[in-house]
Amino acid sequence: MGAQNQSLDSGGKKPTTPTIGTPTFNNTNGHVSVPFTASTYTGKSTITYTVTSSGGQTVTGASPAVFTTLNAGTAYTFTVRATAGNGVLSDVSATSSSVTPGIRPSAPTIGTATAGNAQATVTYTAGSVGSGGVTYTAISSPGSVTGTGGSPITVTGLTNGTAYTFIVRASNVYGSADSASSNSVTPVAPPYFPPFFPPFFPPYFPPFFPPFFPPFFPPFFPPFFPPAFK
Repeated sequence: MGAQNQSLDSGGKKPTTPTIGTPTFNNTNGHVSVPFTASTYTGKSTITYTVTSSGGQTVTGASPAVFTTLNAGTAYTFTVRATAGNGVLSDVSATSSSVTPGIRPSAPTIGTATAGNAQATVTYTAGSVGSGGVTYTAISSPGSVTGTGGSPITVTGLTNGTAYTFIVRASNVYGSADSASSNSVTPVAPPYFPPFFPPFFPPYFPPFFPPFFPPFFPPFFPPFFPPAFK
């Protein structure tokens, strides 16, 4: 009986099972934080807590346990276990929910916005891509009109005569980051040129047209016209 008590008790009882929390990841560095609730009974001994990932990595210490070397794009779950000072172990906690760590892209550096007819082009310089593919989106203010792609991005559907600024947003499945705002530009329509050709310009129009028009131009060029047939 004494030996059995020793295996479960170090001047107190076996530590109760700690409770695992919900893991989260930091999308700027890929670290995973795993909170847990300590055992409700620890006996008379010093208790340490060890959190173990489904990949086999462990972190010992207080809550939250922070994992810094997990693989981006891999799903992990976690458990926690208490250990008394003499080595007596609690039961293993339930398994946590799954989390897939990764790093979002860094913010792009905004370039120059240039206005066109109901549109604008926006240049930028990409930052680090983080984990996985990155999409770059130019977003107008006002209106939140968007365009996507590599630099320069063309944003169409703008209103001529309205001043716009733009940001460029880099995003992947782990998050997004925005650039600073661009310079202000105002799209305008091109000037209108009416379809009048020399030698006749409004408000002058010839009072009549000759009755004969040759089927080809050379050697007849205005203002000379051949006489009408009789």
